[in-house]
Amino acid sequence: MANENQKSAEQIAADKMLAAKIEAQKAQEPAKGAPSEPEDAAPNLTRQSIEEQLVGKYMTDGKSTEEAKSMAKKRALEIIK
Repeated sequence: MANENQKSAEQIAADKMLAAKIEAQKAQEPAKGAPSEPEDAAPNLTRQSIEEQLVGKYMTDGKSTEEAKSMAKKRALEIIK
C-alpha cells in the first residue's frame, strides 16, 4: 500500500514538473492575440496543453487512446488545483 502511495506521489510530482515545463515554453512564445476574457481563457489553455502532453505520455505507456484521454483529463484537473 505504501508503495502505491509513493508511486502516486511521484506521478503527481512528475506531472507538475511537466506542467511547469509547458508553462515555461508558453512564456517564451510571443503572444498571438489577447483572449476576450483573459481570466477564463488562460486556465483552459493551460489545462488543454497539459492534457495534450499527458495523452502522449500515457499512450506511450501503452494505454488506449480513450483511456489516455480520460486519465489525462483527470490528472490535468488535479495539477491545476
